[in-house]
Amino acid sequence: DQVCADQRPALCLTSDQAQAVDRFWELFAVEAPQSALLFGVTGSGKTAVYLELAKRSLCHGRHVMLLAPEVAIALKLYNDVRDALPQADLRLFHGYLSPGERFRVFMGLASQTSPCIVVGTRSSLFLPLEPGLVILDEEHDASFKQDEGLVYQARELAFGRIARSGGLLLMGSATPDVK
Repeated sequence: DQVCADQRPALCLTSDQAQAVDRFWELFAVEAPQSALLFGVTGSGKTAVYLELAKRSLCHGRHVMLLAPEVAIALKLYNDVRDALPQADLRLFHGYLSPGERFRVFMGLASQTSPCIVVGTRSSLFLPLEPGLVILDEEHDASFKQDEGLVYQARELAFGRIARSGGLLLMGSATPDVK
């Protein structure tokens, strides 16, 4: 796999970022459901940590979900992943896609066998793949709660998905939710 052939980090990491990646990776390697918080102010480099963990997850044959509270943030993360991991199998999923495009992504993931990265909003949690790593960027954001129709909290649903697959739920925030 070309993503794994390059042994360098997805981005140039600082020593603090590299240390954070190593600590989170230790949790991932436990192969039992784990959750962790990456605390850092805006601009502190949380995305670099996400990208390196995503690369490692792919190299270990595990799917990744990288979720943002808003479509604009999801699009930025999508571009960041595409730039840092150009060989990765990457999908974008959010509510502003056309119904046909959402269906194509859903059906493509239903038959997906090789590891991929899905970047999207909270609705991505309902896609048919078994994630090894779920990352909730800005986990404190109220947009991760669905209060009408099918009511759910993305953090709780993400942990449920990880509990089934034995992976890592990583929540990133500058202002973590007290829960």
